[in-house]
Amino acid sequence: MNAVTKAGTNELSGSAFVYHRNDKLASQFDIRCNERTQDFYHYQWGFSPAGPIIKNKMHFFMAFERQDAGDPVFITDINTPDDERRLGVKSDTLNKALDIVRRLYGVSDAQQVRQFSTKTVANTIFARIDWQLNNRNKLTIRNNFTDWTNPLRVNDNSSINLAEVYSDFTSRENGILASLRTAINPTTTNELKVQFQHAELAFLPNAQLPIHNIPRGIVRITSPFPTESNPNATQARSF
Repeated sequence: MNAVTKAGTNELSGSAFVYHRNDKLASQFDIRCNERTQDFYHYQWGFSPAGPIIKNKMHFFMAFERQDAGDPVFITDINTPDDERRLGVKSDTLNKALDIVRRLYGVSDAQQVRQFSTKTVANTIFARIDWQLNNRNKLTIRNNFTDWTNPLRVNDNSSINLAEVYSDFTSRENGILASLRTAINPTTTNELKVQFQHAELAFLPNAQLPIHNIPRGIVRITSPFPTESNPNATQARSF
């Protein structure tokens, strides 16, 4: 795949932009029609200068972009009887289980269920230099760096989760490409490309956990859902 980017010229120039989507422009209810209490917004801005390093010979182009996004996360969010039936656990049973794991197993006293506010942050920096070595050869060097932080994004796939078991995700990637384009004759061109890519992807415990390798466990709870035809019905769930 070949990507074409902007390049610098003999004229110094630049541009900037700002984009904002306010929380008030989004529905105040989630997909279950329950009221949303956490912000849902998007804020993005950036700039891109370009110009000459050596006129008619070497030029630069740069672009920077940042995104801040507020995104609500719903973790075992019980507000109505429909939520209890969907998750298979009654609210009072969940509260009892929370009390037990806090007293006996060291689960944090911080908020563990319902709605959470998260902020995803992404920074991108792109830089490019074009160098006309002579009439036949042109060297282009470009570098692209991204840094992305996405909190509370990975859970353990249990039926019922607590905030403590969620992991944060971070991604840091950098790629550099050098390209030498040579005009062999008026109808033939050769291009030599050398590229290096480095990526660091990490799933990290969130701030509630004291250490990285804390032991984990699955707790099974039984919660009653009686009906007219089966007044003694129960459902077993784990978290």
